Amino acid sequence: MNKIEITSLPFEITNLTKYPTPLYAVNSELASEISLHAYSDVNLKKRIKYDDTNCTVFRRFNTESKNYILLDLAIEIGENERHLLATFNSNYQIIDTLDVAVGGSFDNFTFTKQYRLDSDFKVTVYWLKPLSETPVYFRPDTPPFEAQRIDSHYHIDDNGKFIQDEEILYKPQIYKPQEISVDGKNIWGGKEEKINRQSKTVF
Repeated sequence: MNKIEITSLPFEITNLTKYPTPLYAVNSELASEISLHAYSDVNLKKRIKYDDTNCTVFRRFNTESKNYILLDLAIEIGENERHLLATFNSNYQIIDTLDVAVGGSFDNFTFTKQYRLDSDFKVTVYWLKPLSETPVYFRPDTPPFEAQRIDSHYHIDDNGKFIQDEEILYKPQIYKPQEISVDGKNIWGGKEEKINRQSKTVF
């Protein structure tokens, strides 16, 4: 773990974010505690999972001032990817995880769920959630689909737990795969109209 290059904050994952070199795989003991699946659809209903799937450390973030280690773990199956943020204690035992990114290939590789991590350890997860129960698959011939943008805001507490603060919903609209798969395009750059903001109260 100490060989992994430290990434400073803020950080955001985009269609253009590259894998680091060298790339380190998570050991089998740790991998056994994580569901090593990806998704073949934007709806996040169709899981892909193989016995020999690897989990790699996509990023290790600078957490000098914290009591936990923070990693972006990537599960890559063919052209499909899933990322989760994971916190660990000093013995490299998992404290908590949060699914933060899912991507696949339309014309180009595209994240339809992606995240930003701020320097104050606040996480925003952006997702285009299809409204139809019919799966919207990652493939070149996928037609335009209706979806709702959802922004979920979290913070990481002093114990390394992900706490949801609020969820922002936007007016549904039609998305064209050929348009959202353009290099450099991100969900947070959309012009969707906000329709609801829900704060999460912790008692």
